[in-house]
Amino acid sequence: MNAGVAITGGSQNTAVGKACLDATDDGLRNSALGYAALSANCANDNTAIGTSALTAFTGSNAVAIGKNAAVAATDATNLTAVGTGALGAVIGGLENTAVGYSAG
Repeated sequence: MNAGVAITGGSQNTAVGKACLDATDDGLRNSALGYAALSANCANDNTAIGTSALTAFTGSNAVAIGKNAAVAATDATNLTAVGTGALGAVIGGLENTAVGYSAG
């Protein structure tokens, strides 16, 4: 899979890494760095740095930094996860924040 392969109508997106940002078709201002980061069809204004960070995420306004950070999150809003596995079990919700290894 190639990075950003599905983008047809979105703009201001950045994808670096195999299979990252590969299902998003019309999202805006998303940044993905790392294997499978932001690999679901996400909305707008998301940043994922690290292998599988925000891999299942379809919402907006999220930041995940670290391997598997917010890996299960799907539609949470205003999510911030920093650290390997941070918010790893969170699926949804509003304004979740966790910092540290497996925090949250």
